Amino acid sequence: MIMRGRLFSHLHRLPIKFFDENPVGRLVTRLTNDTAALSELFTSVIATAVSDLVLFFGILAVLLALDARLTLVLLALAPPLVGLALWFKAASQKIYRVVRVQLAKINTFLQESAQGMVVIKAFTAQSRTSARFAALGREYYATQMRLIYIFAVFRPVIDAFATAGVGLVVWYGGGQAVQGRMSLGTLVAFLIYLKMLFMPLQDLAEKFNIVQSSVVASERLFGILDTPPEDPGGGRTPEKRCGHIVFEGVSFAYEEGQQVLRDVSFEVPCGQTVALVGPTGSGKTTLTALLMRFYDLRPGNGRILVDGLPIEDWDVRELRRQFALVQQDLFVFAGTLRSNIELYHEVSEDQMAQALDVSRAQMVLTRLPDGLKHPVNERGPVLSQGERQLISFARALAPGPRVLVLDEATASVASRTE
Repeated sequence: MIMRGRLFSHLHRLPIKFFDENPVGRLVTRLTNDTAALSELFTSVIATAVSDLVLFFGILAVLLALDARLTLVLLALAPPLVGLALWFKAASQKIYRVVRVQLAKINTFLQESAQGMVVIKAFTAQSRTSARFAALGREYYATQMRLIYIFAVFRPVIDAFATAGVGLVVWYGGGQAVQGRMSLGTLVAFLIYLKMLFMPLQDLAEKFNIVQSSVVASERLFGILDTPPEDPGGGRTPEKRCGHIVFEGVSFAYEEGQQVLRDVSFEVPCGQTVALVGPTGSGKTTLTALLMRFYDLRPGNGRILVDGLPIEDWDVRELRRQFALVQQDLFVFAGTLRSNIELYHEVSEDQMAQALDVSRAQMVLTRLPDGLKHPVNERGPVLSQGERQLISFARALAPGPRVLVLDEATASVASRTE
């Protein structure tokens, strides 16, 4: 739980670019399957590994006390045993990495298919989608079988080493007993302790695959934790805040060589309404993303000022509190309508009433028996697209922002409401 909580908290501090490069299914796999694999390491392995190691070295000390020479003969099996363990470690880790990647692909495909079910049905793509999922399943199965084959070799070979150890003791110790250099009782005791010596080794071998799975899972988890969080900004805030925005010679590219904005300059005075008009792909949404520091400008590519202060000098959380963003791509969280509008802010009843009135979201509540307490599932399927857009307006207005940014936000509402 602690690791999962740390990961979830760290994800909220990562830049938007990280989420552009990592699909939702992959991140869900990290926070669920990979943390579960790491948890299994502690519950199934570490909890018993200490006692197994103590038992192993304790019995080894007893064998040395019984007959040091015979014990040293027995230790001749150690180098090939270590070599086998290193081979299994290298082979299994390589496969486990593939397994984790394939599992993330399956989860991503499941998530996309569930969210895009309307599109799949509309284009009668069920059979093709099922065939794609079956192909992913076959790849995952084939990789898991490779892992099983390797473990099917590793465990029997460990047992073979145990049998070889008994054979060595009988051969060498029996010869010593025949020559009178060792008592029969010592030989019998040695064989009994030898059997006990291999018990913790076999137990560790049984759980070695869990260790390898956890190692690969931890690599991926710490890969997220080691990702630098977004720049928190300079920590400054201007004394006077009214929403004065200036773009000066701003150029930006998501990918090197594919310029989206070129030398864009404009000014939005306090209290003014400004519309940015342009064709699809001209960079209108990019301007809002840069304004809220979802992406950072590279040095020499212009600057953006809010209330006279470059946005890099603002505390990034305080900067975003100045804005309310209503996107064309709406998102409704699972919960109630009230929790979606408040969205973890403290909103008074007067603020809520005003936001509902100005946004016309009150029209949505009138048809719902529970009003603001009405439960909604993820993405709000009980609401129409236009109703979800009105709820998003109410969400934006409820905290009382200084600047309202609308990214084609009325595309889904009726002309009269717009």
